Amino acid sequence: MENKKFYQDSRGDVSSKRIFGSIGMIYFFILAGVDGFGFYNLNETIIIGGMGICAGLLGLDSITDIWKVKTPPAPEYDLGEEVENK
Repeated sequence: MENKKFYQDSRGDVSSKRIFGSIGMIYFFILAGVDGFGFYNLNETIIIGGMGICAGLLGLDSITDIWKVKTPPAPEYDLGEEVENK
């Protein structure tokens, strides 16, 4: 099995939804932490809404993998045996 990075989708392509969802989650976690110290007076709705949008991006990437066409593996034939016609 091939080792994939966190930003790759099921086919190994770069996924912009995963990249922006991950960056956004990190940003909003830091923002929530800084808000906890009381340096800024932020509305919690902004932080929760931003985390929800980023979580949606990450989840949407997983859901869209359902509809991608997956090619089945090629059947393995043993060339040493003869195939009988019935």
